[in-house]
Amino acid sequence: MRWLLDEMLPHTTANILNELGHDAVSVVETELRSAADEEIYATAAEQDRVVVTEDRGDFGRILKQSLEAGDALVPVIVVRRTRLGRGGAMPTNLANALHRWSLETPEPLVGPHYL
Repeated sequence: MRWLLDEMLPHTTANILNELGHDAVSVVETELRSAADEEIYATAAEQDRVVVTEDRGDFGRILKQSLEAGDALVPVIVVRRTRLGRGGAMPTNLANALHRWSLETPEPLVGPHYL
C-alpha cells in the first residue's frame, strides 16, 4: 500500500512500513514539511496514497469539501496514539497496525478510517 504519514507521526514509521513491503513516505522527509493539510491531501490524491494522521478535524473537513466539490478522494486513516503505546515502541506499533489494516483492507474505500 502507498502511505503518506502526516507530520505529527514518527517519521521512522515510514521506514518500518517500507521494510514490510509498502511504499511509505513521511511528510517530514519531503517538501511537504510544515505544509497546509490541504496540500498534503492533494499530494496524497495525486500520488494515490493513503493519508495517515492524528488530525481528524482538519482532514474530515477536507474530505467533506473534496466530496462536495467533486475533487479526488483518498482514504484517510485517523490514528489514536493512546492505542499505540509510548516512546520507542510507537513507530513499530503504528507500522504493524497499518500493515495489518492493509492486509484486512486491500482496497480501502475513500474517506475516513480509524485506527
